[in-house]
Amino acid sequence: VNSAAIILGNGGRSWLEALRGSDKSQEEVRESLLQLPGVGPKVADCIALFSLDKFACVPIDTHVWQLVEREYKHIITGGTKTLTKRVYAEISSYFLGAFGPYCGWGL
Repeated sequence: VNSAAIILGNGGRSWLEALRGSDKSQEEVRESLLQLPGVGPKVADCIALFSLDKFACVPIDTHVWQLVEREYKHIITGGTKTLTKRVYAEISSYFLGAFGPYCGWGL
């Protein structure tokens, strides 16, 4: 309910359509969505990928995290065992570089 009120306060449909616009980067879209209560990085990336045409967004959940730990451990710096904001960004950046601008659809 609070998220709906914030969306309406930001302009409702026109705000969401503006987020979908080609002039918005995936980072700008993610940061805008993260302002909504209950929306974390994974949900923001899901919304951006599946509803706002931000195809380079990679929603990272426990399954993707397990895949990274098993197959791509070399991309994580600092030897962390948890999915921090920095690690989330490193994984996203790696997949974008490795699989291109449609990498969100590859996972």
